[in-house]
Amino acid sequence: MIGNIKLDIQYKVFVKSLMMLMALWIPVQGVCQTQNTAIMNARTVVMCAQNIEWKNLKHSNEFTITVVGKLSDEFTALTANTEGRAIAGRKVTVLRKNVNELVPSDIIYIGKNYFDDLEKVDAFAKKNKCLVFAGKAPSNKYTAINILLEGTGGRVYDVNPSNFHDEAVPTDSLWRLSGSNDDLKRRYRVNMEDLQEKEKKLAQLERSLNEQQQQLLEQKNKNMLVKQQNDIIEAQLNNTREQIEVQKRKAAALVADVRLKERQVALTAREIENSMREIENKQREIDSSNQQLKEMDLNLQKIEADLRDQIDQIKDEDTTIATQERNRTYLIVFIFAVVILLIIIIKSLINTKKTNSALKVKNTELNKQKDEINQQAHQLENVNKELEKLSIVAGKTQNAIIIMDRNGYFEWVNAGFTRIYGYTLQLLRNERDENIVNVSGNKSIRNILFKCVSNKQTIIFESESKTRSGNIVNSQTTLTPILNENHEVSKLVAIYTDISKLKEQEIAIRNQNEELLQQKNTLEEQKNQIEEQNRHIKSSINYALTIQKTILPEKTQIDKYFDNFILYRPKDIVSGDFYWFTEVVDKDHNYQFIGDFDCTGHGVPGAFMSLIGNRLLNEIVNEKKMYSPRDIMDNLNLGVIKALKQEQSANNDGMDTCLCRVEKKTDDTYAVVFCGAKRPLYYLTSGDTEVQQLKGDRKSIGGVRSKRNTAEFTDQELILKKGDLLYLTSDGIIDQNDSERRRFGSERFLELLLSLRNVPMDSQAKLIEQSLDDYKKDEEQRDDISVIGIKFK
Repeated sequence: MIGNIKLDIQYKVFVKSLMMLMALWIPVQGVCQTQNTAIMNARTVVMCAQNIEWKNLKHSNEFTITVVGKLSDEFTALTANTEGRAIAGRKVTVLRKNVNELVPSDIIYIGKNYFDDLEKVDAFAKKNKCLVFAGKAPSNKYTAINILLEGTGGRVYDVNPSNFHDEAVPTDSLWRLSGSNDDLKRRYRVNMEDLQEKEKKLAQLERSLNEQQQQLLEQKNKNMLVKQQNDIIEAQLNNTREQIEVQKRKAAALVADVRLKERQVALTAREIENSMREIENKQREIDSSNQQLKEMDLNLQKIEADLRDQIDQIKDEDTTIATQERNRTYLIVFIFAVVILLIIIIKSLINTKKTNSALKVKNTELNKQKDEINQQAHQLENVNKELEKLSIVAGKTQNAIIIMDRNGYFEWVNAGFTRIYGYTLQLLRNERDENIVNVSGNKSIRNILFKCVSNKQTIIFESESKTRSGNIVNSQTTLTPILNENHEVSKLVAIYTDISKLKEQEIAIRNQNEELLQQKNTLEEQKNQIEEQNRHIKSSINYALTIQKTILPEKTQIDKYFDNFILYRPKDIVSGDFYWFTEVVDKDHNYQFIGDFDCTGHGVPGAFMSLIGNRLLNEIVNEKKMYSPRDIMDNLNLGVIKALKQEQSANNDGMDTCLCRVEKKTDDTYAVVFCGAKRPLYYLTSGDTEVQQLKGDRKSIGGVRSKRNTAEFTDQELILKKGDLLYLTSDGIIDQNDSERRRFGSERFLELLLSLRNVPMDSQAKLIEQSLDDYKKDEEQRDDISVIGIKFK
């Protein structure tokens, strides 16, 4: 009675735990559930093939899928799934070839048995433009599609785009159907790589722009320096022109007088004498003029010295400056020519006493000098045109340019400034301010201005300014000091470059980064939630395993009556197989009941069924006192139907069983009564040359289909002796497949039992397990496995 109470408490604890586990199991059942069958692999192959863009198929008029080796299940499944279908508008043909017999195909499918040949298959595929599909390959290095799970929940397959070719291109739907978080992360990485590449290009563009701006700044500085020098030269030229004009007027007057005197000399000698007296008077005037010319000559020498200094400074300039130098040289020549002309005129006046022929010579020389003067004037006109061109360049540039004095007061703005900001110089002064400190959108402009003037260095800064129409313009400003001959700052030049588009690109990139970061955080949160759920589920399942172990009988309890072993290997953590043992010892009976039960499903659903079955068995035998295996099975069947409400829900879950009642008749003999639901009982006696069996009834425990089944449970009795062997099993070990999908099978299992008949029971369990592992190798365990061996002692 105490044992029954104990079992009932364990039962209630186990029920509560598994109910909590099922509540957690249902939301993530799609994540945890996996199906790894040939049919699902075949369907995945066809689905992937239909979601690939095929171009210029060259192998044949048919779409060919080749299965590598003797994968009969995959070959059969692919043949069935492609029958009557077309891919890329072509009829599908499925072939089966060995590795060394491969023919050009559109898809080559390879299973686990042939993964050692993956590299050879990959070489053939690349040479013949084939796609390699694999079923759960250890790596996707050699595959285009690697089918990972055989179910629709979670990750189905992995896509490796590097193993596609130009005649087969993966589509977006192929990526979406994979259900892989890794693919999303891969896309995220690709997007990040694209973004980093764009950032690199943007950085290169910025560096190039900075270099261009620096070059433009240097050119502007040169232009400003040239302009300042040209202004000085132009002022000097204006003064010289004025002086030359004065001298030209005086020379013209003198020439007129000389011509008048020539006419008078031709008339009479008296007139010549009178003219000589007048010439003497003029001579005195000429002497006075000579004195003035000497003073002018000194001034011209000073001007020449200044011009030479300017020429020495300008010699290192570019081609345009060289042209200016030549023009200045022409100017100097022009000045010297004027001086020579004046000297010639003076000499001609002094030599008026000479003959008319000498005057004609002088007139000819004067005409030549006049031509030279006209030529110099033409050259000066060309210089002015060059200066106009420089002014046009400053006016047509796309950048805004402001010239200020050293304190930041505006003196000049170019057309680019007016075009960008809408202000002329006068409007800027009237509507905004006369000083850059009160106009600039940079809050640190006062400090920037101070550093530029004090350090005499160019400063680059950014600012945000309003146009006259109210728009916002983001600009990068290059503030450059202009130094005078004393190396002091005399002017400031500000060049504004519109960087609004760059700012918009920066904002777009920043927003894209934030969006990608948000997506990354979302993925990480989802990953953490799934991992937390998995940890919680695994923890609950591990706890359920602890509880499930409490309902399984202790081996020491069976050791009291038999030599025995129990091989118990769940597919998942908890099992749908369970074994049961109880004893009935009273004045009328001495029975030991032992059974192996295989419930529908495995894992958590199977564990629920094992709980129900264990509780019903204890209730039937220990409480209702039913000792006939047939009656026990009938009541167990009714109990399962009632517990699962199968009459109302049409639920067909149940269990296959192998149940024995053992009674010791004498010291050497045992009476065994067996009843099985679709499971046999195996036994070996001392005289047997092969394993014997009693077949179970063709009827299951539970399920509404049992109503249509007319079979009944029956008791089968067997007399065994000391040393004979008895084996109870589920179908897990028999249905286990190897890498070629072949079952372990009943025949192999019975031969194994026969070979172990003389081996101690503990060693038998180890050898059976070793034989099973050697057979399945790396294949996944398909079902729960349980084997109970008994040797009568």
